[in-house]
Amino acid sequence: DKNNLLSESIDLSQKPRGGFANHINFNKIEFESMPLKFGQRLKIVLQLKSNVAKEFKDVDLGINIVDSKQTTVIHCSNRFVDANFTHTDDNARYVFEIDNILKPGIYTLVLFLRTEDVIQDVLNNEVSFEISDGNPYGFNDSKQFQGSILPQFSVYKK
Repeated sequence: DKNNLLSESIDLSQKPRGGFANHINFNKIEFESMPLKFGQRLKIVLQLKSNVAKEFKDVDLGINIVDSKQTTVIHCSNRFVDANFTHTDDNARYVFEIDNILKPGIYTLVLFLRTEDVIQDVLNNEVSFEISDGNPYGFNDSKQFQGSILPQFSVYKK
């Protein structure tokens, strides 16, 4: 596995962008596999590209996972878990590992990048991924699940 690259890499450098600062942008996103296996921990790796020669402090990376109804079902940011980053090297990889309780289907991502309180880059629904079929309950017809997520649960009578 050369350079520890994950198997599915998507170039983000040419994706359409809004009118943000763009001193630093999303350059690449990697997934472990495509489609992602049902229940497999999501591992999303982001690489950035500096367009200005400087050190970027207070890097705030946000990922929204959006379902087919345009509902955000998962929202993660390094800020939420007190992980503070300074970006000095475009070879750096920012790795999100997320428990995957998403039901099978197609999801899109919103990627958000802010440094020192300046919004640098936002990619809206430019990347999609699929969760392959499966279910945690052993129920025979996963098409009947209405929710976006499939948590472990139990039901019992007392």
